[in-house]
Amino acid sequence: MQIVAPLSEGLEVLPLIEAGADEFFCGIFERDWTQEYSHLGGPNRRYCPHGSFGGTQAFKEAVRTASEQSAGISLALNESYSQPQLDWVLEQIRQLAGSGLKSCIVADPGLIHVLRKEFSGDFEIHLSLLSGVLNSDGAKLYRDLGVSRVILPRHLALAEIATLVRKVPDLDFEILVMNTRCKNVDAFCTFQHGLGVGKWFSLMDLRATSLAKAIVNQLPLRVSEKIDHRMMRASFGCCLDYDISPLSGASEDWHKRWTKPVQESLSKSLQACGLCNLGDLRNAGVSYLKIAGREYSLSRKLQAVRMVKQGLAVLETQSPEEHESKMRRIYQNHYGNDCERRYCYYA
Repeated sequence: MQIVAPLSEGLEVLPLIEAGADEFFCGIFERDWTQEYSHLGGPNRRYCPHGSFGGTQAFKEAVRTASEQSAGISLALNESYSQPQLDWVLEQIRQLAGSGLKSCIVADPGLIHVLRKEFSGDFEIHLSLLSGVLNSDGAKLYRDLGVSRVILPRHLALAEIATLVRKVPDLDFEILVMNTRCKNVDAFCTFQHGLGVGKWFSLMDLRATSLAKAIVNQLPLRVSEKIDHRMMRASFGCCLDYDISPLSGASEDWHKRWTKPVQESLSKSLQACGLCNLGDLRNAGVSYLKIAGREYSLSRKLQAVRMVKQGLAVLETQSPEEHESKMRRIYQNHYGNDCERRYCYYA
């Protein structure tokens, strides 16, 4: 199984490959996009600059560096676009012609059709989990449209994944295994993910600079995690601070019992992990293991890649009876706390 790592600048390529990454995914967020369309509609499911490349030239340089190490980079185009936005995106891809782009990650069936028509054979098309393929018929539909790989939603059960993959043997499948286990189904989510950008945009813009990234990457991992978490809570509608109160009749103890676990579950989802199920995913026929977190610091990305790499090594060197205990130890060593089943991706 191959490790697919998140990327936001070229300087991350070589350290992540050294840690164990086999290929990458990323987005391009040009400054003019926000000026033209505001932060309410991002070009790649990100609504601020610090999780994306700033332009096509930087992206091409990263592709060149990765290609020298036999690693590919996929470009996320996982939104639905208006016609002017679509023209913008297509012009970006034209600028990347001949760069060695591995694939485009697409959610919109109309964009798949356009890409196949104009750029047939230039790169692969991978289907974003935002398309919500929940069964084999959905996978076959997109296969017939020209998709070569499907990124499955993170809410499918292991048995469902195995059945789906078995019924469509001529597609590759990718699944999320680390970070940000959102409780909502991405394909049906209507939360805005740029809510805080208007208020925090100057800070996020600063965070996007190479100098700021270099500083954050020198911080202790716990500190950089807090910065990443604060940025996420500032932007994601599902992470806004809120309170739970009964209409009437409940005790103060009820409030303490239910509010804290809900708020903690949103926070702890950043440490979501699927290591214990790597063997099940391999047996199901999944070929690619994706790590979420394009906007995270390099130190967090390296941590996640190393964890998955160690987990794959356990599969090769340890007996099945020892897998789960070894995976739990990897989790504990990296995060400094015990894992819990409610934070497992595929528990």
